[in-house]
Order: sequence, then structure tokens, then C-alpha cells
Amino acid sequence: MVRLVYDTGIRLGEIPTIERMSTELQKGLLVVYGKGRKERWVPFGKKTTAALWKYIKARDRISEARALFVTRGGRDLAYGGVNVAFRRMGLKPHTIRHSFATRWVEGEGSEQALQSILGHTTLAMTHRYVNVATSTLKAQHVRHSPGDRIQTHLLT
Repeated sequence: MVRLVYDTGIRLGEIPTIERMSTELQKGLLVVYGKGRKERWVPFGKKTTAALWKYIKARDRISEARALFVTRGGRDLAYGGVNVAFRRMGLKPHTIRHSFATRWVEGEGSEQALQSILGHTTLAMTHRYVNVATSTLKAQHVRHSPGDRIQTHLLT
């Protein structure tokens, strides 16, 4: 569950909306229902796919529930249970979502794609999540500095 949140940036409240049958592991996609019950497809990576396959194999032995994530007793995992699980691990889901967004931009992913993945209706909302660290700015400047790339004899 933690890997999925970090790899997709989904909201904590969206985890219980994920249904077992709405997960297309071969394609690395899942359906989540965000704010206002808006449906969106969210991609995830190969390592998350492998972790989900392993989880589903164990999960299917104890439950036939519709929800992807279930309790130890095999019932649908509700928002409260998700919240408790994250707190017990000392994790703040919103921080994980923010980290996902920041890493996406640092990896040069498009802000429009990020907006779609996060389920934001406006790009302005997405910008609130994207707080590029100073070290990232410096690294970008080192790679792309116009002043460092110009021939010295042109400046004299």
C-alpha cells in the first residue's frame, strides 16, 4: 500500500475505492475515485506491479472482497484502517503524495501529466505540490547554465 501511494501519489482516501477487478496489473494501471467520486486511471511502475502481484496472491487466499486492500479478516479496508496503518508506520500520507509530485517534476515529468495523475482540476492546484528543492534548482542550473555554456571570448 505504501509503495502504491509513493508510486502514484494517490490520496489516502482513494485507497479504499480501489477495487480488485479495476487493477490492470499487466498494463500498470488502476482506477481510483477521487474527490467528487471522479474516476481516473492512474499508472504505476514495474516494481509496484511486482509488489501488487505478491500482495494479491496472498490476499486472494483470505478474501473475495471487491476492495483491493482488505483487513486481516478479509473485509474491505476502510479509510480509518488505512489511516491507522500509515500512522503505525509513522508515515504521513500527504507527505508521501507531496514527495511523489516533487520527484515527478525532478524527473522531468510533465506538469500536465502530473495534474491528471493527482486528480487535480486545475494546474494551479498541482503547482502547490511542486516545491522544487534548492539543491534541485542548483543541479538544474549547473546542467543548463547559459552563462557557463557561452564562449568566454564572446564576453570580453
